[in-house]
Amino acid sequence: MTSGQIQLINVWPQSTSGMSPADFKYRFPWTYPILFSPHDPGILYTCGNVAFRTTDEGHSWEAFSPDLTAADASTLLASGGPITLDTSGAEHYATISAFIESPHESGVFWAGSDDGLVHISRDNGVSWQNVTPPGLPEQTFICTLEPAPDEPGKLYLAGIRHKLDDPAPYLYVTENYGISWRKIIDGIPSDDYTRVIRSDPEQPGLLYAGTELGLYVSFDDGVQWQRWRANFPVTPVFDLLVQNSDLVIATHGRSLWIADDLTPLRQLVSSEAEGSIRLFAPRTTYRVLPDLTADWTTTEGRGYSIGITTAANFLAKRTETGQVERTFLDTGEGADRGAIVYYALPSDMSSDTDLRMEFVDAQGELVRTLHRRPASYDEWDDKRKSLDTGPWLPAKPGVNRFVWDLRYEGATRVAGNKTASEALAGPFVLPGRYTVRLFVGQDQMSAGFDVVNDKRANTDLGDLKAQLSLLLRIRDKISDAHAGVNKLREIRTQVEGWQKRMQDHREISEAADAVLDKLAAIEDELILPGEQKNVYSLIQRDRLNAALASVISVVASADAAPTVQSAALAHEYAAAIDEQLSALNELSVTDITALNSLIKETGAPPIQ
Repeated sequence: MTSGQIQLINVWPQSTSGMSPADFKYRFPWTYPILFSPHDPGILYTCGNVAFRTTDEGHSWEAFSPDLTAADASTLLASGGPITLDTSGAEHYATISAFIESPHESGVFWAGSDDGLVHISRDNGVSWQNVTPPGLPEQTFICTLEPAPDEPGKLYLAGIRHKLDDPAPYLYVTENYGISWRKIIDGIPSDDYTRVIRSDPEQPGLLYAGTELGLYVSFDDGVQWQRWRANFPVTPVFDLLVQNSDLVIATHGRSLWIADDLTPLRQLVSSEAEGSIRLFAPRTTYRVLPDLTADWTTTEGRGYSIGITTAANFLAKRTETGQVERTFLDTGEGADRGAIVYYALPSDMSSDTDLRMEFVDAQGELVRTLHRRPASYDEWDDKRKSLDTGPWLPAKPGVNRFVWDLRYEGATRVAGNKTASEALAGPFVLPGRYTVRLFVGQDQMSAGFDVVNDKRANTDLGDLKAQLSLLLRIRDKISDAHAGVNKLREIRTQVEGWQKRMQDHREISEAADAVLDKLAAIEDELILPGEQKNVYSLIQRDRLNAALASVISVVASADAAPTVQSAALAHEYAAAIDEQLSALNELSVTDITALNSLIKETGAPPIQ
């Protein structure tokens, strides 16, 4: 990387032009195994028809096996015909197609060939034994050799024969170093051939298989398979990798996929719990801040996500649970950010059953409460809907998935108001231990999980606490302002009603006018009057709620303690809000009391 030069370290750089593979010293196909030792990163292995290793970065290679293929003479001819005779020099047969060193025992090797043989060496390659499964048909292409995570002598095998007009699946397992094998294909159709099998590294007995038509999972060590459906397409799966708690899926023709959380599958295998209601413990969740333009991202309709060198085109919509779902049209989609909670609900749960989820911190303090969508939601008017936009818990029978965004509750809302949007999402929680509690009618269950801060940000916990403290004070002060506005508007509605009813009573009408003028002045300081569809095209001064909310994006821009200036400005805005709320309270005590005295003289009930 420093010099920009590349040295070729071919195992045997022999020119094979015009030669028959039978005359090669070593046969290498187009693609072949290349892997480092799991026990010594200074050892690199590769395979042709023979296994090789190097300990000096390819300057010398040691052959440490005999020919581990069937090497049938009829298959060692040049491929192609008179015109296309082996034009690439790489279409060779009778080669090692799968090779591993046991992660449990150094010097234990397994090798599988493209012409149907399986070998093992348990003495660092000094000797090799043919352990091919007795029922495996000849010339089966051995695609995958997968060690079990918990037993040194246990190995899974996947093979294919579709090029021989045999589309059957071939999956086997041995538990005694290949002395005996068991076929494990129940549940996979007889014409859906298998290229790859992987064992979950954290949960023995949990297996994944990739076939010509998709993906399968087994919870009982291959005794029974079931198709993995969800939104995964019907497509050839060529390889699988379990990375931490995600399953990475390499398809042929449908790009790369990631099943982003294997935690509930692992718990299904490990747990003996039964019943139609279940809560799965979330995996360790990373607290990663959104980028600075996150608030500008489209939540309804078509939008673009623009990075430093890329732009992604997507369609956005709100789901029935109130969360934004984006379908990317020309790029992949990243994993959800937040704690992914899976839970199972019974099929006979009624629409009015109480469904509630709570998140509690390590000190037992309630952080967030969420509910299912109200059964009467569709009957609500727009004003009421604007005050409760979710998110709500999915409540379908069977397994449900909810992503908590790791945030506290947002500020109190004002119907029809689109300003101070930064405050509608609460601040992020601190790193630490959390508990999720699920309530389904009279049933209650809980599970713990950890929230870990972004490892790229080496931030002191004290700084994060100072940041959270200020953000919560800002949120609460905006809530105070919005609660004051809601109260103010209730008073105004009553005053306007009385003014209309008493329009012939000059003294009451004039007193009402004075009250309305004062209410309007206070409202105009606290919040932008009226309703707005959006505020991006408005050329208006920020009212106090929006001004204070604008400080949120500054304070929360990074994992860091608040700057002195942002804290001071937040204090100024908060003090100004308190001044207006005091004026509103004073108005309620004096002006409204005086107006009520006039109203009482007419025998009518007072303003509340």
